[in-house]
Amino acid sequence: MVGNQQTLNLEQPPILLAYGFRPFFLLLSGYIILTSLLWGMHWAGLISLSFTNNIIEWHIYEMLFGLAAAGIAGFLLTALPEFFEDTTPVTGKPLMWVIILWGSGRLSFWMIDLFGPIIVSMVNLSFWLWLLYQAIKPVLSDPQKRHSAFVFSIMLLTTTQIIFFISKIGAIT
Repeated sequence: MVGNQQTLNLEQPPILLAYGFRPFFLLLSGYIILTSLLWGMHWAGLISLSFTNNIIEWHIYEMLFGLAAAGIAGFLLTALPEFFEDTTPVTGKPLMWVIILWGSGRLSFWMIDLFGPIIVSMVNLSFWLWLLYQAIKPVLSDPQKRHSAFVFSIMLLTTTQIIFFISKIGAIT
């Protein structure tokens, strides 16, 4: 029995990666503090945020697609397995890769003037498309299509982000 229990414990992800809300909500709180401090210090004239040419655009984008994304991802990755019994939770290493993808999106947007909007859009949109895929699978397999608002909300945010990046590239003026 002890051997089986130890085997079970080896298969368990680290406690921080056991549920989607844990790492995302933890990162969300830290990222809120970081961006708020940077934003405030920039407007107080204490620092210059020279990594972007448009500080207002950076602020709006990060509030919507950085901070809100972490909250939405944390909620959905925890709620979907609870709402749809056939949905396997994203935990452990797969969850770690999603966190890295979200963090890469934040870092790439901070350096959009260096990387350019095409690369930054690919990194950021891949997170949203992955999240959409995670939400759409259980909703479409549900005969009652319960919680379809999740899918429509993510589709709307993804579409908004696509339009934003198309305008950054210059196709829409």
